[in-house]
Amino acid sequence: MGSTITISKAKNFSFKKLSFLYLVFILFIFFSSPGMYVMQYSGVAVTQDLLNEKLLNDLRGFNSVNPMELALKTSTMKAASEIEALEKEYLDFANQTGVSGDRLRENNFAEKKIRKGELGPKVKAILTGYIESYSTVGIKDVKSEFDMPEDFVGSKFPVIDFYFKETPNGVLPSVFEHFRTVMLYNTLLVLKKKDLEMPKFEILTLDNSDFIQKMKRNLILGEKLDVVIRPQKKGILPTVKINGGLVESKPINNNGDYRLVYTPKQAGNYSLEVKIGDSRLLSSFNVESPAFRFIHETSNLRAEVGGKFTITLDSNFVPKGERAQFVSQTAAVERKGMVLTVVPEKEGKFEIQMVENGKVIDRAVFFASLPRPPKVSLMDIYGNPVQLSKANKLESDNVFWQVIDFDVAIVSENGNVKKFHSATRFLRNEIRELENNAQKNTTFIFENIRLTSQKGGITMMASPIIMVK
Repeated sequence: MGSTITISKAKNFSFKKLSFLYLVFILFIFFSSPGMYVMQYSGVAVTQDLLNEKLLNDLRGFNSVNPMELALKTSTMKAASEIEALEKEYLDFANQTGVSGDRLRENNFAEKKIRKGELGPKVKAILTGYIESYSTVGIKDVKSEFDMPEDFVGSKFPVIDFYFKETPNGVLPSVFEHFRTVMLYNTLLVLKKKDLEMPKFEILTLDNSDFIQKMKRNLILGEKLDVVIRPQKKGILPTVKINGGLVESKPINNNGDYRLVYTPKQAGNYSLEVKIGDSRLLSSFNVESPAFRFIHETSNLRAEVGGKFTITLDSNFVPKGERAQFVSQTAAVERKGMVLTVVPEKEGKFEIQMVENGKVIDRAVFFASLPRPPKVSLMDIYGNPVQLSKANKLESDNVFWQVIDFDVAIVSENGNVKKFHSATRFLRNEIRELENNAQKNTTFIFENIRLTSQKGGITMMASPIIMVK
C-alpha cells in the first residue's frame, strides 16, 4: 500500500486559493493578449492580390472553341470581380470609420455586415454561383471550399460561419483574396489541363533596393509621402500600390525617374509595393494623427508664475511650420521651430492647446507654482538700478511683476523712526526730502513691498530692501 500525506484544512484551502489565483492569472494573460498577428494580414493580402492579378491575366488570355469552357471563363471572371467589389466595400468602410491599430482586431464588419447583415446573402450567392458554373466543366469538388468547409478535425460548417464568424477586420481582405485565388486557380487548372507556373519575383526591402530613394517612414496626418523611383533600365514604368490600391507615379525628368506623391487620408499603417520588371519592393510606412507630444529629456518643465520654461516638441507627432499653433488662456506661449517657450500667468494647473485650422486637436496640462519673492531694486526713471540718492521708483527685476505699493521706515542713528506709505511704486517727495536731509548712518528700510502680475489677479510680497546712507 502506498503511503498518504495528511494536510490541514488551512493548507488545503491555501492550495486551492493559490490554484484559483493561477487560473485567474492565466485567463487574464489570455484575454489581454494583444493579438498583434492581425496586423500582418494587410501585407498578406497585398501578396495575394499580386498572385490573383497574374492568374486573372492568364485567364483573360485563354481561348477555346468549347462554349462551356468559355462560359466558365466568363462566370469566373465575373465572380472574381464581384468578390473584389465586396473587398472594396470593406476598404471603404475601413477608411470611413478609421479602422487601424487596435480596431483591426474588432469584428464588427464580419458580424454586422456579413453574417448578420445584407452582405452575407451576396457572398453566399457568388460562391454558390461559382460552384454551379465550375461543375459544368470541372471534375474537382470545390464544395469543400465554398459550401460546407471542414476544419482540422473534419467538422463541417456553413461557409459564411466558417470564414466570417468573429473574423477580425484586419483579416477580411485576405479572406476575400483567398476566394478569388480558389476560383481563378481551379478554373485555370481545368481549362488548361495542366499545373500553373507561378510568377517569380526578386523580393527587395527598402534597405537593399537601389531603385527607390530612402523615404520617410513616419508621417503626420496631412503630410505627403514623396518618393523618387529610379528604374535601372529606361522605359520601364513602375507599378506602385499602397494598401493594395494602384497609385500613379509621374515622370519627373528625361533620365527615366518617376515621382510618387501620396497624401494619406487617415492615420494607420500603410503597405507600399513598387514593382519594376522582375524586381518587387515591399515596404511600409506609418501615419500618426497630429498630437501634442514632447520630449521630456530636452524639456524644462519646472514652471513658475512669471518664469519661462521650455517644451521641446516631438517631430513625429507635431507638424513643422505654422500648421499647428499652441495657445493658452493663462500662459503666454511662443513657438520657435520645435521649441515652445511658456510663461505661466497664474498659479496652479493650466492648459496649453494645440490648434489646427481653428480647431483644438490636442491639449496638455501643466502646473505652475509661485516663485520665490522676486528681487526688487531702486531704479531711476529709465529703469536702471541706482543708489538711493538718484532713485525714482521701486521696480522688480522680473518685468512680469510690478510694484503696486510699499512702506518705508527711516531710522536715524539715535534710534528715531519715521514711517511712510507709498500707494504707488514711486518714491514720495517726503521720502526724497528726508533722504537729502538725513544724517550719515541713517537707515532706510523699504518693506511690505507688494507686487502684482502683468495681467493682475496675483499679488505677492517682495523681500525688504535695507540701505544705509
